[in-house]
Amino acid sequence: MLNLERDKKIYDDLQQCEINEFLDQDHPQKWDLIFASELFPYFGALEDIFAGVARNIEKNGVFLFSAEVLTEPASNTSPYIMSESCRFAHTKGYLPG
Repeated sequence: MLNLERDKKIYDDLQQCEINEFLDQDHPQKWDLIFASELFPYFGALEDIFAGVARNIEKNGVFLFSAEVLTEPASNTSPYIMSESCRFAHTKGYLPG
């Protein structure tokens, strides 16, 4: 996939690594937009991702993401559960925004 995108020559930079490893770095240039589509259903705990985004986004930057939301959690439910589809769903209160 990265090779296809590299051939298009429309991106300034492409990276291949685990998301938390990438966001754990203190990148010298902060981003004004971070877009994470179809990522959160593959992670239960998101604190490390949120911290990495906060560390690497501009002060007034925008963080857009998609998630599977657990719409009616039980009162004692974890902030995320693995659904029958083997993907994580997160409670609204757990997700920023």
